[in-house]
Amino acid sequence: MRIFKNIIYIFIALIFISCNNEPKQNILKQEKISVKSDSIKLKLIDSLKFEIENFLTDSSLIHSSVGIIIAEDSIENIIYQHNAQISLVPASVLKLVTTATALELLGGNMSFKTTLQYNGRISEGHVLNGNIIIKGGGDPTLGRNDETNIVNRWGNAIKNLGIDSISGYMIGDASIYEDELACPTWSYGEIENYYCQPASGLSFKDNTFEFDFNPSSRTAIYSNYNNMKPYIPGIRFNNFSSSANISELETYFLGMPYGKDYDIQGYYPHNQGNSMMVGVMPDPALAAAYQLNFWLKRNGVKVCDTATTVRELKLTNKENLGERKEIISTYSSRLYSIISETNLVSRNLFAEHILKHLGLRRSGIGNRQSGINSEISFWSSKKMNVDGLFINDGSGISRYNGISAYHLAFILSYMKNKSQHYQAFKNTLPESGKTGTMRRIGKKTSAEGRVFAKSGTMSRVSSYAGYVDTKSGKTLIFAFITNNFTCTLPQMKEKYEKIMIRMAEWDKLKNN
Repeated sequence: MRIFKNIIYIFIALIFISCNNEPKQNILKQEKISVKSDSIKLKLIDSLKFEIENFLTDSSLIHSSVGIIIAEDSIENIIYQHNAQISLVPASVLKLVTTATALELLGGNMSFKTTLQYNGRISEGHVLNGNIIIKGGGDPTLGRNDETNIVNRWGNAIKNLGIDSISGYMIGDASIYEDELACPTWSYGEIENYYCQPASGLSFKDNTFEFDFNPSSRTAIYSNYNNMKPYIPGIRFNNFSSSANISELETYFLGMPYGKDYDIQGYYPHNQGNSMMVGVMPDPALAAAYQLNFWLKRNGVKVCDTATTVRELKLTNKENLGERKEIISTYSSRLYSIISETNLVSRNLFAEHILKHLGLRRSGIGNRQSGINSEISFWSSKKMNVDGLFINDGSGISRYNGISAYHLAFILSYMKNKSQHYQAFKNTLPESGKTGTMRRIGKKTSAEGRVFAKSGTMSRVSSYAGYVDTKSGKTLIFAFITNNFTCTLPQMKEKYEKIMIRMAEWDKLKNN
């Protein structure tokens, strides 16, 4: 009986031990699962895909439209895409379309030619019975660093002919391009801002002027030699700005191309003294003609008439100037150099010039629409599906532009794999952590010196597109476009930067 009781006690003890051991085994099992889960999570955190998906779920992108594409080496080898075919507002990354097309169709070695001419005849060896004409050739860099240098060259060339009296006009001839200056789809509030310089057939000094004024003056202010440089007579500045409790000037111009009135709107700090604003010339060709007219008068040449343009002469049917004779010609730097600056610092003026010159080459018509047709026709001929590609300008200022991440990646892929201009094109792009608009992105990270990309920013638009030389020796082609985010532009840059770092670290062998 005692033995039977002992057996029962042992049996109960075994059951108790068994019950106590099972939870321990489950705990150990759960711990093992937890460790495995953590290792998977760690691997995802280190991956490019995880970084992008983390970006896409960011709370500031809830109301956004986002297009992303990343390809290895070629558009044929896409490693990630999200809404890649959706047309979005690109801002300045549109310059990639403009500059890539220009290298392919115009070549990097072409230059823009500006010619000083005269018509009529020189009598008595010193009297020009005719006009002096500045024939523009579409050079966006004319007089940009020091306008007095080019005006001195023109003036001295005239004097070297022995001319000391001119019966006619100084005429600015911008007719190589059509008369449209600002793109019709640029907003009215932007047209006269310094970054919206229009492309004229005779551009001059970046097509901008400096205006010195006292914001507290409530009367109309007329242009003169002291307050407007370069000086254009007859311009009236109407000051409607107001004082406010701010630390710096927040004023801007409102006006129209070829106009004579500029309204000054915005705010200035209390007790603000004289201030300088930068505006867009109403007529660059007229400004160039006036500067030459002033130089000749100051240097002893009698000029009977004043400055005008071929456009103004058309209004009175006097644009037929007959036979012209060349006095002197000047040339811009090579187009490659101009494209480099276009992409490196996002020079809008240069992009608009290039677009019009593409149109001139295609059809002999130097205007915006002809340039757009040239771009679309070229990329269509290279088998790119141009559906959803909406181009309104060359610079990306217009919010009517629409392009997909796929379009950008296709062009970047073509330039890398099929163009003889690839290395030159890549060299025009800002380098991460070092140059241009990429100089603050990726600095002191694995992305520094590895990302070559064009950026695009405007209100509620942020975009990047270009190439990444990965640490593993591969080349990634990428394009990101985001519209209507709710965070700040600097915050968007930080979000993109994280993806760029992951792209620089991307290794095909470790991610497959």
